[in-house]
Amino acid sequence: MTEPSASAHPHLDLLQTLHLTGGAAVLVFSTTFWVMGLWMPALVETGFAVSLALTYAWLRARPQSAQSVAAFQVAVVFTVTTTVTWSLGGLVASGGFMIWGIMAPLAAMMFLERRAVLGSSIIYILLLGGSWLAAPTGAWITPLAPGLVAPFTAANLAGGSMLALLTLSYFLGKLRAEQQRADNLLLNMLPPEIAEILKRSPGTIAEHHDGASILFADIVGFTPMCRALEPTQVVEVLNEVFSRFDSLAAHYGVEKIKTIGDCYMVAAGVPRSDPRHAELLTAMALEMIQAAQRTTVAGHKLQVRVGISSGPVVAGVIGQRKFIYDLWGDAVNLASRMESHGAEGKVRVTETTHQLIRHAFDCASQGMQSIKGVGQVEVWQVVGWADKVEPLPALGQDKREAV
Repeated sequence: MTEPSASAHPHLDLLQTLHLTGGAAVLVFSTTFWVMGLWMPALVETGFAVSLALTYAWLRARPQSAQSVAAFQVAVVFTVTTTVTWSLGGLVASGGFMIWGIMAPLAAMMFLERRAVLGSSIIYILLLGGSWLAAPTGAWITPLAPGLVAPFTAANLAGGSMLALLTLSYFLGKLRAEQQRADNLLLNMLPPEIAEILKRSPGTIAEHHDGASILFADIVGFTPMCRALEPTQVVEVLNEVFSRFDSLAAHYGVEKIKTIGDCYMVAAGVPRSDPRHAELLTAMALEMIQAAQRTTVAGHKLQVRVGISSGPVVAGVIGQRKFIYDLWGDAVNLASRMESHGAEGKVRVTETTHQLIRHAFDCASQGMQSIKGVGQVEVWQVVGWADKVEPLPALGQDKREAV
């Protein structure tokens, strides 16, 4: 089986399908005409069948020639339908055989440029009108028997409609698939609730959340580590670690915000409020440290620093071409400072977060620390789950799927 080349037409499969289905219809008509002794339309239909077989074989051998084949077949369809219609005495006498000519502008619409679509549509209308008004005469004209006009009309309408519906069904399927792909891409960038709002009414999206937690995680010493790695290795390491973090984010139903170099940002309590936002991120943070350590580079296990802060934030979508859902507020800045002032393999949190998680986690005070741009802040380091407190149960699915 010949595989389409990289330059093959995106609708090559449809063109091949039309060759097969159209070819089957042509064989039925050519056989019928031969049996009925209508030699002129029989010869034309037989020639058309041979043409379809040759161009189908050509498409299989050279998929990149789809546009040229389509242009050729547009001309052939007009020639065949007009010749058969006139050889049977015109539009009415032939049982509306000219209806098959609709496939020419449809093919132009699918495979050719806009100018060809307009031109083929005009030609089809003119040929249709001419076949209705003209009364062809000559020895080569053999009208259908009066009793056969109605059955032929039904066959022509049914066959032409089926091909047109097949084409329409194909494009509707393509449209749904592309829409699903676009939705999936949008959901990879935005929370589902925000994506729905953006699709319904594009514009500025900004929300205030009274209670949320933000987590920053950074791979310790990754920048100097990159000097000893090939570019592909750098990306592979980050992809491996961040993919594990993504799985944890889905497990805990929290929202990944973005990655910045080797830094990973995630939030809980946005855009869906959740009273356990601080607990969720703290539980995730402890697992992130273990997840990072499963990756070894140059004989060393990766270590991450994690910082968490809680409080009110503003969330919204910025940008016009590449959307990004982002957060602003003191809690965001403090979470970043907790990470940068932290130690490898440890989770540091602010006093606000500590107050929200102290019933579930054991924390050790790191005292008051001077934080740039903030001043003196009491800092806590998470030791682990508190005694007699069960870890949060698995959520079973990404909360995105439940929306």
